[in-house]
Amino acid sequence: MKGNVLLIWIVAMLLLATSACRERYLKISLPNDRLIPILCDIHIAEAALQQVNGARKDSLNEVYLDQICTIHQISRERLDEVLEELRNNPDAMKKAYLAVAQALEERRTAQ
Repeated sequence: MKGNVLLIWIVAMLLLATSACRERYLKISLPNDRLIPILCDIHIAEAALQQVNGARKDSLNEVYLDQICTIHQISRERLDEVLEELRNNPDAMKKAYLAVAQALEERRTAQ
């Protein structure tokens, strides 16, 4: 009996410890009405860079990201934080990119 209680207690502590170590974001800290247009522009910039290689690609990527930050009035540091939140929250990333795909399709059909 004591052995079972001890085993249950150890398992419970291990589960608690492993779940406490995981960083979880329940909500992305930038509202969708600001996030989705930024992600659309990042996607377009990445598409524009598909045919560019090497150091030139890296340089152009930095220029594009700086322009995106200026257009959307967000600091590069803040953008990096939000992108990290998305990387750590696959469900939020999936929802965001479904909205990005829809927004890009709407832009394409509006032309």
